[in-house]
Amino acid sequence: MTMTMTMMDSANQHDQASTSFMLMVNSDDIDAAPPAEEAPEETPAKSDSGSSMGVFSLILVGLLGAARRRKLH
Repeated sequence: MTMTMTMMDSANQHDQASTSFMLMVNSDDIDAAPPAEEAPEETPAKSDSGSSMGVFSLILVGLLGAARRRKLH
């Protein structure tokens, strides 16, 4: 396989150099690294606590804002 590499200066686009070379890869049929073990998928524990408190606090803020407006007018 023939590879060509071109390097270019970012400040001066006309200043560049190229070189070509032959690349040969010899395989000995031995993997350099063993295959990575797959981590088991963790299922997070389902938690239902706190979700209704968020809705409740939004409703409460709306009611407090409406009550405050009523007092100002």
